Amino acid sequence: MRLYDVNNSKEVAHMTKYREILRLASLGLSQQSIADSSGVSKKTVNRVLIRARELNIFWPLGLFFTFTR
Repeated sequence: MRLYDVNNSKEVAHMTKYREILRLASLGLSQQSIADSSGVSKKTVNRVLIRARELNIFWPLGLFFTFTR
């Protein structure tokens, strides 16, 4: 994961999916359910969750990861 330029709508959309994946995982949903709900592959969900764990990022996100438009 990297910081995103909020002026780039594609990057914002991807950031939203990362946030949604972390949020749904915190609710205990299966990776397949998260993938279906988020419109991404199960492999993407798995990669996001592994990388988030490696970076010690968990839901709810801290202030560093919160942004407004």
